[in-house]
Amino acid sequence: EQGAYEKAIKYLKRLKKEADGRQNQLQALSGLMIANHRLAYYKTSAKRAKQLLDLDYLSDAKQNLARYYLAKSYFQQKQYAEALPLLEKVYKQNKGEKGAEALYLKAAVQYKQQQYKNAQQTIYKLRDEFTNYNYWVARGFVLLGDVFLKLDNAFQAKATLQSVADNYEAGRVTVSIYPVANRPCPPVLRAKGQGAGAGGDQYHQIL
Repeated sequence: EQGAYEKAIKYLKRLKKEADGRQNQLQALSGLMIANHRLAYYKTSAKRAKQLLDLDYLSDAKQNLARYYLAKSYFQQKQYAEALPLLEKVYKQNKGEKGAEALYLKAAVQYKQQQYKNAQQTIYKLRDEFTNYNYWVARGFVLLGDVFLKLDNAFQAKATLQSVADNYEAGRVTVSIYPVANRPCPPVLRAKGQGAGAGGDQYHQIL
């Protein structure tokens, strides 16, 4: 897959340089933005997203897509102050999966900024407004467990993780959530044979 994206980038760079017409330029920049992001070239992906947003003929849908990738690129580069307003825009303009992901990332930014109460409220909003997107709701509740720990509420942290174990076992949620988050699987989930990795972090203190 990486090789395919690398080839795509070479083709799209050539298209951007040689092709005439707005549509070809739009296709080239959009493709470069996405392919670089998939390869974790976040700085380059952000550059292409900003180039798209500078176009005066960009449709609302393409503007929204560019903000989505720009926000995620900022997040991955730990540029949280830049990511936060973009995530808010993406959330407000998307009531599908991108909106759910944006709201989760907003909560993650708030957590990293030690705004634990704000992160808690954002996760509740994610739960209430995106009930059809279990993957992001589940990730939100795992993050909520961390929030409760920071708020010195180990009992509620345990109950929250138990809720994830009880309610989010279907599909890609529990089988992929911890590898995606790059973290150990809490024992309350690992006991059910889900998740990946070995325990050894703060969850052992409460479970």
